[in-house]
Amino acid sequence: SGHVLGDEHEEHPTIHGSGTTNPSPFFWKVMDLFEERARQDVRMTYRAVGSSTGQREFQGENNGNVAYTDFGAGDIPMTQARYDNVTGAGGRVM
Repeated sequence: SGHVLGDEHEEHPTIHGSGTTNPSPFFWKVMDLFEERARQDVRMTYRAVGSSTGQREFQGENNGNVAYTDFGAGDIPMTQARYDNVTGAGGRVM
C-alpha cells in the first residue's frame, strides 16, 4: 500500500519524485532549501529519468496503478490514457 504524505506515524516523511532531466538541478536546490526550512523533518528525492519514465512511475504503470512516486515532472504532455489512470486511481494532476 502507498503512504500518506505527512503521516503522523512516519518519523521522517519522504516525498519522492521523478521525471524530466533539464530542470533537475533546480529541483534539487529547491528540495534542499525546503528540507532545511521545513517545520517538520521531511526528506525529498528526485530522480532525473526523463518525462516518460516519470509519468509511468507517477501513474504506477506495471504496479496496478499504484504510484511509485508522489509527483512527476515532465516537459511532454501526459496521454489521455495515463491521465485517466492517474485520476481514476485517486491521483491528482496539476
